[in-house]
Amino acid sequence: MILNEIEVTGGNGFYTSQINKLADDALENFEKGEKEIYLFPEWGFMSGFNYITNNHVAFSTNSSSENMKKLMNEGYDVLVVYWNDSDTKTYSDLLNDAGAETIIKYAYVGNEGRADFYKLEGSMQE
Repeated sequence: MILNEIEVTGGNGFYTSQINKLADDALENFEKGEKEIYLFPEWGFMSGFNYITNNHVAFSTNSSSENMKKLMNEGYDVLVVYWNDSDTKTYSDLLNDAGAETIIKYAYVGNEGRADFYKLEGSMQE
């Protein structure tokens, strides 16, 4: 029964298959040589992400603006992954405070046609 529901909903309420997509995208970018670090300030992303990327893609749970600034100064694009759209302003403000010159928002849409979670990509000009 649960497996049927997971297949229909993409894991809504159990696990979202979009975490797999996030990890696949991150691994593809890593293999292209892109310098990215994923920040997971909220519970639920890190284990699946780390497993699928075989711990090849950089990640952290520290989403302070100080840490973001340090990472961007080291040349990383900083990607913050979070569950609720209502938190976009909070994470966008942290990226702005860290000096991000460009911030792009992505929504990972599940099988039911609604966003399962969001990602903000912050970077400095090259």
